[in-house]
Amino acid sequence: MQSMRDIKRRIRSVKSTEQITRAMKMVAAAKLKGAERLVQDSRPYSMTMKEVFANIMERSENLDHPLLQIRNENRVCYVVITADRGLCGGFNINIMRTVLEHSKGKGAVFLPIGRKGRDYLAFRDYPLLNQGFLAGDTPDVHLVQNIVLDLINRYNKEEFDAVYLAYSRYISPLTQEPKIVRLLPAELDNFTNNQNSGIRHEEYLYEPSPNKLLNTLIPRYLITQVYGGLVENHAGELGARMTAMDNATENAEEMIASLTLQYNRARQAAITQEISEIVGGAEALS
Repeated sequence: MQSMRDIKRRIRSVKSTEQITRAMKMVAAAKLKGAERLVQDSRPYSMTMKEVFANIMERSENLDHPLLQIRNENRVCYVVITADRGLCGGFNINIMRTVLEHSKGKGAVFLPIGRKGRDYLAFRDYPLLNQGFLAGDTPDVHLVQNIVLDLINRYNKEEFDAVYLAYSRYISPLTQEPKIVRLLPAELDNFTNNQNSGIRHEEYLYEPSPNKLLNTLIPRYLITQVYGGLVENHAGELGARMTAMDNATENAEEMIASLTLQYNRARQAAITQEISEIVGGAEALS
């Protein structure tokens, strides 16, 4: 049985951990409000981009843009967005498992955005396109633009046959959904089969031709997709961390209560033993 000194030392240690987890939960909750606003602001822009694409696909014939041509996926690049930090439950490992399952047999190469994904892939010797990038606390649109333009350039050179984006879609602080979408070639089904997706089918007049317009529109759409993935992933990370730290705080409280009860029992046993020794000594003297 542990001594009272050991139990008190454990109680102090758990209380210290509880203070840290409680503080991390509060910080994540405070940051989450801003991240949720960013998600809500980015989704309408992405939806509008899909509206324009849907309109072009429906009203145009013989679209032969190189970024729309489907190839055999012998070599595929995965842009994997994870968090830079841990302590957020299974948030990072869930997206990594989804990506690795999706990439089986595709000659995959990975472009990680986020330290956790980069370390996971590098430790297991998966091929990396480069050393990756940090996700950061604030999604950087300039970084996203450079990444997308480099991917388009490599795709046009046929360094790979398809590009997929993997991230965790934010649903609520308790729920984040691992999601994989194809960036290149641009997935036509995303635009032409969206009767129930909420996309409005407005009529537009295009100048210049749709094919020329796609030279500008597709890179912008891809930037929107990757930036939206970063925004969603950041909100999901904060929600997962808030939930994980809340659970950790509750576990610490339960452990403190259990250790306190154990300490009181040990103290009571020690007092009982001392009384017994005193009584025994008094009887011996009499």
